[in-house]
Amino acid sequence: MMNNPPVSPRQRLIRQIIPAEGWYACYREEDDTLGYQPLICWALFDDEHGRSRVAGLVAGLGGVVSCEENSQFIGYEHVSRQDNIEPP
Repeated sequence: MMNNPPVSPRQRLIRQIIPAEGWYACYREEDDTLGYQPLICWALFDDEHGRSRVAGLVAGLGGVVSCEENSQFIGYEHVSRQDNIEPP
């Protein structure tokens, strides 16, 4: 599981997006179970200090958002077609 520190929407200028096939955002639910949401894409962006970062984007109520903006976000998981298992 990959994990990055959270990123505020005000801290990023998206430079590029790429597909995120098989990648999921992982969240800790209120009942302590894990929840998963498929990523729409990966975004390469510059933070407020000019450093390049990558974050996963997911569908939110108001459009596409960084999954790292959700306080329950804990990381990313990948499920490969070769794994022969169902996505979370």
